[in-house]
Amino acid sequence: MAALKDRYAAALLELSLESGHLEEHLAKAAAARETLERERLGDLLEDPYIPKESKLEVLEKLFGGSLPDELMGFLRLAVEKGRGAVILPTLSSYLRMGEQRGGKALAYVVSAKALSPEQTDAIGGLLSQKLGRQVQVLAREDPALIGGFSIRVEGRLIDQTVRTRLKNLTESLKRGGPDDCKT
Repeated sequence: MAALKDRYAAALLELSLESGHLEEHLAKAAAARETLERERLGDLLEDPYIPKESKLEVLEKLFGGSLPDELMGFLRLAVEKGRGAVILPTLSSYLRMGEQRGGKALAYVVSAKALSPEQTDAIGGLLSQKLGRQVQVLAREDPALIGGFSIRVEGRLIDQTVRTRLKNLTESLKRGGPDDCKT
């Protein structure tokens, strides 16, 4: 599957470069990946018992008209060929390739409350300093996080959300108590 996801990602990158809209396509692909992960649709797309038509209908409802034709075409092709399992890995690979090609990193920030432009700029500045290159921050709000934020940049995840801390605390208590709890 690794070779297939990279071939699809390379093709998407080439199409984005040809269209002259690489930055826009990367932002849309990041949003699509986040939506698919947040809605936990990976299992639905991979399930061989769910009809392709149902999968396509879900994708159309989620992304119809909001994704560039190249990205939507890829989603349709993967589902029609029975390769739904490759969608999320391909989007991740495409984002990584696009970031490397563009010479800057994209940071995807999800916070419980909307970030101000000053906060977004501050996060971008800190990440640029740490990574040694320019970082573009794409922020979105998810109240389900309860509080805090998560940052995904260059394949790394920094998760400082209350939801994750509560989950870790619960797991720690199940294992034997608060001595195992690390925040």
